[in-house]
Amino acid sequence: MLRQTNDVAHMMAAGAWLGALPFVIGLLSRLERLETRAVLMRYSGEGHVWVAAVLVTGLTATLWIFDGIPLDWSVRYQSLWALKVFVTLLMVGLAIRNRYFLVPRLGAGPETLRAIAKATKAEVGLGLVAVTLVAWFGTLEPR
Repeated sequence: MLRQTNDVAHMMAAGAWLGALPFVIGLLSRLERLETRAVLMRYSGEGHVWVAAVLVTGLTATLWIFDGIPLDWSVRYQSLWALKVFVTLLMVGLAIRNRYFLVPRLGAGPETLRAIAKATKAEVGLGLVAVTLVAWFGTLEPR
């Protein structure tokens, strides 16, 4: 029961993170309004919770599935899992860059807004890659 609860929490956190990103992209076109900036900052704060939940529940699921960290790259499931982890870490890197380097500079000019939009679109693309990888390795045996 705990394993299934962790899986559901992982999917909900990933869905909240990835599902909110298209709305963030939509907000960026209205950023000249003060309340939109406040919404973007609030999303950024809540995003910390979602990202942390994805990482914690993902690590927990990994430990349950593999009884530790997988090291056998010849097993397709494990190599695809590792690729998904890499993609997720790229997403985390983009989210950190947006939150701590770009969002604080929103008033600096249109290039900052373009950089946030570009990084957020990249996050969406990487998220779709991660979901596709999960769908693929989910059909395989872990070992």
